[in-house]
Amino acid sequence: MTSLERARSFIQARAKAIAVTIVPLAAIAIAASQPARAANVLLFNSGGCNVTQQGVVAEPISECFATPIPGFQNNANGVKLSGDAQVGIYSGGFGSITFDITGSANGGTPRGLLPVTWDFTVGYHESLQQQPTSADSPLSYSLVYKLDSGSFTKAESGSLTFNTPCGDLTCAHVTGADTFGVDGPVSSYDISLTISGNFTAGSFLTVNIPNNSVDLNPTPEPASMALGLSGLLGLAFAGFRRRRKV
Repeated sequence: MTSLERARSFIQARAKAIAVTIVPLAAIAIAASQPARAANVLLFNSGGCNVTQQGVVAEPISECFATPIPGFQNNANGVKLSGDAQVGIYSGGFGSITFDITGSANGGTPRGLLPVTWDFTVGYHESLQQQPTSADSPLSYSLVYKLDSGSFTKAESGSLTFNTPCGDLTCAHVTGADTFGVDGPVSSYDISLTISGNFTAGSFLTVNIPNNSVDLNPTPEPASMALGLSGLLGLAFAGFRRRRKV
């Protein structure tokens, strides 16, 4: 075999090795960028959103939105609750304000644990002269995710700590994340956030749920997806180098 033939043979062998490494990675990248195509993909549809009040809380000035989240991790898309409300409390006592979104799904079944995340701010004051503390205003939140009329439920709750000045108000900023298992078909969803407690007469309450902040099955951030893909590329390159040394 001449030196030219040996060089041609070497190049062909290296090209095959690179193709074996790159083609699976390309398939992963394409799959990550395309909707899932499994036969039983779970699809959450757009739904209705309401803000309601009980007790001493007056009817709020509010907006509320239920929006599907694109992306198909866990064999499902997602859905998010967002909105805001401002309300006065004219007499003292117990009251609550609730954001609630409801909608339908197509009866698909998700795979694995569904992630949930939340990020919202509650502002409150008893008067323009006095800002509240948690002891002065024992308010709490309750966040409930229900799928298929309550067949699958995840609930989160806690006390509100008002420790952040925000204009004439003192704010409580609440964030968190969790997961829950769903091992059957889903035909409906209901996500609600309630702020409740004992209010003083003449106080004022605001709730802000920014876009993409109370989510069911949110899509991973682009940076996280890029990090995961870079890790796969690194492993593939290391494997290629080992094969080349051999």
